[in-house]
Amino acid sequence: MLPSSTAMNKSLTILLITLLCSCYSYAQLPVIPVPVPNAMDTYGTNINFPSSPGPSAPFTPSKQQNNIYDPNELIRRRQRVQQEIEEATAMMREIEECYSIASSLTKNGFPSQANIPGTEYFRSAYQEISDMLHDSITLNLERAIFLIENAFLNNQLNFNDFQKSISEKADYCKWRMSELKLNPHDGLVQNMAIFSLLTDTLNVRQLGNIKENITGSL
Repeated sequence: MLPSSTAMNKSLTILLITLLCSCYSYAQLPVIPVPVPNAMDTYGTNINFPSSPGPSAPFTPSKQQNNIYDPNELIRRRQRVQQEIEEATAMMREIEECYSIASSLTKNGFPSQANIPGTEYFRSAYQEISDMLHDSITLNLERAIFLIENAFLNNQLNFNDFQKSISEKADYCKWRMSELKLNPHDGLVQNMAIFSLLTDTLNVRQLGNIKENITGSL
């Protein structure tokens, strides 16, 4: 039995409505843009990589490498090495000698100088200076200097004359600083005055007479 025309029209109408709804729904969907990669900027520099490695430059030995096989260079090197060995050996020998002397002095002490003439003057000076350092007697730098110089000159000096000579030299230095209008309390000025005393030729007036002092020996 064939379907009636009314039923067929109804089916076509439903199919048409369905197609229209589908098209309408598809038209309402948002269109998402497809991202396009940005092209990288070029800065005018082209790098061309070789398709295959080229042949390397031939190796040319330098002059120094050639000298390695020079017989004269080998001789000079051997001489330098021998010289360094000799210097090191001499240094080691000197160190051993110093060590031997130090070891001997540590065990046996310094050799006695008691039999040498004048030794007693130095022993006497040493004893008095040692007493100063141990507060047995008053510390006196001027006296300590005199003791050393007097021992060197076999105790021929007189302490009073030594003090007078030092006083005269000090008076000259003070006068020199005053004459030059310099600050007598300045250490540099004091050293300059002492240097003048020791090196200049001085004319010192004493009781109307003129004494010539050469190189500061008053």
